[in-house]
Amino acid sequence: MFFLSMLQRAVFTFVILMAIVANGAAAQGAEADPAAAAFYQAYYLQEQGDVSGAATLYAEVLQAGRIDGSIKNAAQKGLAECREELACADFASLMPVDALAYIELSRPGKQIGDLLDMLGLLSDGDNSWAKPGEKYLAISPVLINELAGIRGVAVAITGVDPMAGKPAGVAVFHPGNVDAIRGAIETALPAATASVAPIAGRQTFMVENEVYVCLTSRLIIVSPQRAQIEGVINRLDGKAKQSLATSDAMADVLADRGKSLLFFCVNAKPVVPMIKMLGAASKEAAIGSAVLDLDSLNWIAGKLGVEDNGPQLELAVSFDEGQQNLAYNLLRTPPISRDILASIPSGTAAFIASALGESSGKSVDVGNDRANRAVIGLDYGREIFANIVDFAVCVMPPKEGSKSSSPAPDVAVVIRVNDPTQSEKLWQQALGLITMAAGAPTSDGIADSISEVAVRAYRFPENVNIFFATVDDKVILTTSRHAAQQAIDTIHGGASVLDDSAFAPGIARMTAHTSKAILVHPKRCLEVAQRFMSEKERAEVKQVHGIIGDLVAAAMTDESDELFRLSMSASSLPNIGPMVAAELQREFESDRMRADLNNASRRKQWDQALAAIDKLEAAGESSTRLDHKRIEILALGKGDREKVVAAANSFADKHARNSGALNELAWNLLTDKKYEGGYNDIALKLAELACEASRNSNWAILDTAALANFKTGNLKRALELQEQAIKHGGGKNEEAKERLEEYRSALAMGH
Repeated sequence: MFFLSMLQRAVFTFVILMAIVANGAAAQGAEADPAAAAFYQAYYLQEQGDVSGAATLYAEVLQAGRIDGSIKNAAQKGLAECREELACADFASLMPVDALAYIELSRPGKQIGDLLDMLGLLSDGDNSWAKPGEKYLAISPVLINELAGIRGVAVAITGVDPMAGKPAGVAVFHPGNVDAIRGAIETALPAATASVAPIAGRQTFMVENEVYVCLTSRLIIVSPQRAQIEGVINRLDGKAKQSLATSDAMADVLADRGKSLLFFCVNAKPVVPMIKMLGAASKEAAIGSAVLDLDSLNWIAGKLGVEDNGPQLELAVSFDEGQQNLAYNLLRTPPISRDILASIPSGTAAFIASALGESSGKSVDVGNDRANRAVIGLDYGREIFANIVDFAVCVMPPKEGSKSSSPAPDVAVVIRVNDPTQSEKLWQQALGLITMAAGAPTSDGIADSISEVAVRAYRFPENVNIFFATVDDKVILTTSRHAAQQAIDTIHGGASVLDDSAFAPGIARMTAHTSKAILVHPKRCLEVAQRFMSEKERAEVKQVHGIIGDLVAAAMTDESDELFRLSMSASSLPNIGPMVAAELQREFESDRMRADLNNASRRKQWDQALAAIDKLEAAGESSTRLDHKRIEILALGKGDREKVVAAANSFADKHARNSGALNELAWNLLTDKKYEGGYNDIALKLAELACEASRNSNWAILDTAALANFKTGNLKRALELQEQAIKHGGGKNEEAKERLEEYRSALAMGH
């Protein structure tokens, strides 16, 4: 079938070309046939992807009076293909209206290509920038173009067979213009399955007496039920109008698919009764149904795709008006205000924003009585559940040139409240009591002023400070004076994240119902983290820091009465091509240096072997295998005992906490015949260190230390260690038990 399909296409193209030639020859003596000219134009449009235009021209050709028979047949075939292509432009329009669940994978090649292009991994055909001999990754667009030809797959589930436990439904696969895939399917089906009566005139096969596979001019349709396939074909041919796409329950969510790579939705209304029936006898299921108010569920949906700014993921649940879903309603909070976002300084590395309560919309009248009223216990509960409107927590890169000794990064918490006077009294009292409990002489803190705003600093152990201030209806808590300055200046009208271009795509995804959001700028976060890194760690992240640019990851929830939506996205994806190329080059050079090491060792060119190890370590590779190889070369190749001792001491310092590494080297020196027992003293030191690192709790390490003591003449110590080894699990090892008896015998004989 594959070869027949390809042959038919080749013959079809050949006939058209011959007709073009013949028509051209005839046109030299007479005016060209308008119908034939329209046919050639239709064929060209179809090949270029303009299916609608091609269908119109094919129809005009067939409506013409006299027309060549070969062109008429080709036009009929082309029109059928175009109409079917137009009909399956939306897979949901082919699916049964009563589908319980629907899954769609759409144009995977294009989505993958867009993502690779954003990441800088797609070749543009010009790789002249690459240096000779260096590795790089540039995926050919030819490969992506082939994948882009695949139209997609869709599956509709209409029910579940309770007896067999198998789903009922239908799936359609559109291989697009990738003839190799369709050809492979057409070849495999007749060879591996049985042909059955056609469905709606289309060739049909039965797979293992369970599943029907039907081939149309553009689709492969699969279902356990013939009726489902007939329904798809009727909708494809325009004989049936009702489909999942016209369903009152699912039309809106299907219309919101956008450019999704993967989309799914579940019609909850018919599914919930099935779930309740399955749990009818369970008290827990009944309670769960009541708490979740399952009857109020409309649909559940999700989508994953690559949008203009980067990949996006969304999960959503729709409810009836007036739903009583207790679990959801307990977690719901009001929407975040633009006011709180405008309080987050521009240049922030990451921030979390959330709302807790409703704004009163009124300025609180602060009289003497109110200002002097004592804080009572209930005020703490009121602060959280009544006074706080919304808040933001942000982490900021350190001030340039700052050398703060505080163990905390620059963090600012901005809280919008209805009654700032009450909040100020409550927070100052709480901070004062905590600092006094930590050893401060007073609960008042240290008075300060920033941008003409009164600030109090509260000192905590380990050089941690908390700065407190109130500005208008905002409470500010920060871990540094710099963070307090940034927050205060922003509230006074300075640049905020609303003015930060890096965060713009993420903030643009917020809606009037967004109640919780977290946005992270990884490059700025690395700047925050570098202050707490070692020199080696800073060197390791330097390349990543230079590449990731203005990448921002965002996650947020929309929480309205009738819809919950969780969305995650990434914008301004970095060009990781150079980083991938550097890693490939590093691996290539490491492989080459490892080969040099092995070749040098085989040729007993010990100096070259040691130089190769040095190169590998300089390139950043560090492993116990390299360390073992160095000691082996020094011991056996160079015979330099002094350097072996130095290398072993260096190994012990380097792996002081790695009991496994210490034990492995000690065991090799003790048991490998090539060392001829010449380094038992070194093995003893390593084994004893391994025992310390493992707190004498690992039987295998105790066993090694016992052997080291035995071979260096300390029989009593060897027996003690071996008995500990047996106690900690070595009793299951026959060789360990044999060594125990050997040590006992040797000690008894006085050896």
